[in-house]
Amino acid sequence: MVKWNEENNKKLLEAINQYTVNGTINYKKVAYILRLPENIIKQKHLALQTKLTPGQVEIIESEWLNSRGKVSFQDLKKKTESNSILDIKKQLSDSVTQKGLLPFYSFSVKNFNKFDKDFWTQSRKDQLFALAKVNQKDRKVDFKAISETMKQSAEICQKQLFLLYEPFFTTEENKTLITMLLNSAGKVGSRKLQAAFASHSLFGLLLQIDHLQGKDSTIPSKDGYYED
Repeated sequence: MVKWNEENNKKLLEAINQYTVNGTINYKKVAYILRLPENIIKQKHLALQTKLTPGQVEIIESEWLNSRGKVSFQDLKKKTESNSILDIKKQLSDSVTQKGLLPFYSFSVKNFNKFDKDFWTQSRKDQLFALAKVNQKDRKVDFKAISETMKQSAEICQKQLFLLYEPFFTTEENKTLITMLLNSAGKVGSRKLQAAFASHSLFGLLLQIDHLQGKDSTIPSKDGYYED
């Protein structure tokens, strides 16, 4: 177990400042300099940005993933024995940006009910999904271009597309997906993936692989995205 104190925090922040370029932290280099595992470095850095303990952070992320984003902030506050819902919301935001945690809390279905549901007929949803496949670079969707075509704001298009992607991945599904990628060195076929994840589209599986790789660079890419 790593013994951690204020001196460690000081060294961590100094290393992070040194290896941050254009707002992106090179956690691998920070971990190498401090001679600690990368996951410990990320965990300690997150802990510095929130009043929550690492144990509370773990509870928040686990509850959020396993409930597919349906656990309430009040329940999270109770489970973590935290005094602040704002701290929990901030932690979820940090987990999204630094770990690729899904679902994004700002994209909740409850908030989506405020949008014009009559506009989003099945044909328009199909059109949006098709546009997302075309208007992207490195699988990052250009929502500005899509919004011009759909005549809806980029934010609304983004939220609608997020709902179309998938039911969200649970912790167990993530473990299964990672195992399949590791055991096949990334050569698992598309049909085998979809057979293992019947409730998820191939497009969504590829996006999730990207998110998982953002959290752990040792996870291999799917070698050949659309072959069987």
